Amino acid sequence: MISIPLTGKYGQGKSVMISESDYEKLKGRAMYPLVSGYVMIWDKEEYGVVYLHRLLKGCKKGDGVVVDHIDGDKLNCTQENLCITTHSQNMSNRAKHIMPSTTPQSNYVGVTRTGTKWTATIRKDSIKHNLGTYDTEEEAAFAYNKKALELHRTYATLNIVDGKVLP
Repeated sequence: MISIPLTGKYGQGKSVMISESDYEKLKGRAMYPLVSGYVMIWDKEEYGVVYLHRLLKGCKKGDGVVVDHIDGDKLNCTQENLCITTHSQNMSNRAKHIMPSTTPQSNYVGVTRTGTKWTATIRKDSIKHNLGTYDTEEEAAFAYNKKALELHRTYATLNIVDGKVLP
């Protein structure tokens, strides 16, 4: 792996990791991250700025191909960490995003508070699966994990509850 320093407003002190096999085509080229964390680079063939991870996988604008960072780290653009996937698979391994709210939220993916109970839900191919209502947040998190493994297999984002993914 080779580490290349990033430029631009959001690149201060950051670098992107690439495979040694990609270094020759990228050396000397300026790369910078967006606010979203994705790394951009100028591409002569596309006559514009493109996502680095898509360029490294040979994707073109508008081709409908989805490139996933397996470990979720947008600065890890090594060939071993990038894979061609479907939109559904790519969405299944997203991290939990906590939104500001006045009501208490769960720290676990797929878990929400419903009154005094906790509800677990998951989506696959635009179908919402209601997994039930539980007395504890942890029970709901384990229910989510079980279904996530069934539906998404290796793409599943799992909750870790006291060091475990399943009870």
